[in-house]
Amino acid sequence: MISTSEYTSKQKNRIRLAVSLFYFSQGLAFSSWASRIPTIKQNLGISEGQLGTLLLLMPIGQLCTMALSGKLVAKYGSKNVLKIVVLIYPLVLCCIGLAQDFYQLATVLFFFGVIGNMCNISVNTQGVEVEKVYGKSIMSSFHGAWSIAGFTGALIGLLMMNLHINTFYHFVIIYALIVVNWFVNNKFLVASTTVQSKEKKSIFSKPDPTLIQLGVIGFLSMATEGAMFDWSGVYFQDIVKAPTNLVVVGYASFMIMMATGRFVGDYFVGKYGKQRVMQFSGLLMFSGLMLSVFV
Repeated sequence: MISTSEYTSKQKNRIRLAVSLFYFSQGLAFSSWASRIPTIKQNLGISEGQLGTLLLLMPIGQLCTMALSGKLVAKYGSKNVLKIVVLIYPLVLCCIGLAQDFYQLATVLFFFGVIGNMCNISVNTQGVEVEKVYGKSIMSSFHGAWSIAGFTGALIGLLMMNLHINTFYHFVIIYALIVVNWFVNNKFLVASTTVQSKEKKSIFSKPDPTLIQLGVIGFLSMATEGAMFDWSGVYFQDIVKAPTNLVVVGYASFMIMMATGRFVGDYFVGKYGKQRVMQFSGLLMFSGLMLSVFV
């Protein structure tokens, strides 16, 4: 394994590009599903209440495998785990396109959450490893790549709807794109340099108050994101009454602004510090949600 200090500037940039494209692949798979939620809802005759239940199954799948994902990454390394799960994730996406009723879709979405969580843990661990290579904060740019993928996925979804291509074939195209990226970039992933602590801690021990606070912040930010990911398309379809070929415009605008924030995030973190950026971001999120409520 190459020491982080032995990477040349060219190697560092190639590694960063490869990991960014793995973030992009994951974002593309997720946004492809999100962009077709209104279509799937309509095709299967699902009510808003049923859709809410379905959308809950993904985070349940994520929560059920959170500890397992961490153990797999710790034992086998984020590189080895990511190389496998990033190919399974779009495969499950294709299965979403094959679902014929509520229960089939519910089952597939649960596993979409399971594999999505494994992708999240492994790809973010890769991001941490690349930050070690660079010796500075670049994580926000990786998340920016995910958001750009979200915007791209929304545009592809818009194109597919206008071409009247069904969700299954749409998702197969996404799978093919992700496979191509895997073949081109998997050899540039970084082997883990993290030293695992041998200290064992009881699961009943008192949690760190700081971790609890960060957990609450993370929960609220993810709840905000989830509302935009899962419901913006349905809102445009049922409330705004947008034309069918434009129902993903709200989702697309959300993703492009998220990408913008993430690409400038590292600059602001470096200049103002993580705490101030987090506080200001929280105020912006609150203001945006309250504005949408009043409008």
